[in-house]
Amino acid sequence: MMCSTVDGFEIWGGATACHILEYHANIDIIKQFCYYKDQSDAYVVRPFPSMLKCGVIIPFGLDLMSFDTKHLQGFSRSLEILTYMRKAVKTFGLRCGNECSPNEGCNELSMILIPWDGEVLPSEATVLGDIFHFHPEILECCISDTCVRTEKLYFHVGSEHDEEIDDEPCLNGVFGTTDSIEKNTDEEQEFFTWLQNIMVPSCTYIAGEGKLNPVVEFFMTTLAPGWVGGILTGECWT
Repeated sequence: MMCSTVDGFEIWGGATACHILEYHANIDIIKQFCYYKDQSDAYVVRPFPSMLKCGVIIPFGLDLMSFDTKHLQGFSRSLEILTYMRKAVKTFGLRCGNECSPNEGCNELSMILIPWDGEVLPSEATVLGDIFHFHPEILECCISDTCVRTEKLYFHVGSEHDEEIDDEPCLNGVFGTTDSIEKNTDEEQEFFTWLQNIMVPSCTYIAGEGKLNPVVEFFMTTLAPGWVGGILTGECWT
């Protein structure tokens, strides 16, 4: 089996799939299997996104010095939100797949931040194709329309999902809690109440079905004028 290194990935070529390990500073290795028709140049995203010292992922080549004062103020506010979110994720052991999710794995949550001056949230095709430049085969099923959820998302702390609203999307589907970490229920309730107000309006984009495992998942909202962001994670499907 051949091994090569390309743009921050180690890639193993197989008969039917490539195994890709993505390397990020300060976060665990993300293992991804890709099932592209053409595996001669296997990658997930290129160029690889950048990461700020606070652990927030931004698009490659983003020049913060090019922004005006209003945008820099929005950037500062966005970082305050995302660093608080990141701290809570670590404190409460939140992961995608812990609960209320079709995810068969348990995927870590990374914080992302994107400059965006549009009146509505960016579409799936814009995020994956124009901003982060995912592999063309991942983009094949991306939609150009923006699907925005305007209502607050339901959540639950210290209890199971309410069966009466079983079909409703749930914050715990991305921010899944676990009983394996001892924590303060009141503090967790306070965080989820804050999160519920932050993540509205919101959009959820899942891409890579049949091409990647885990698939890629973005969960985003408008954080401040000129900026959108939220969570980048994955879901393992079989």
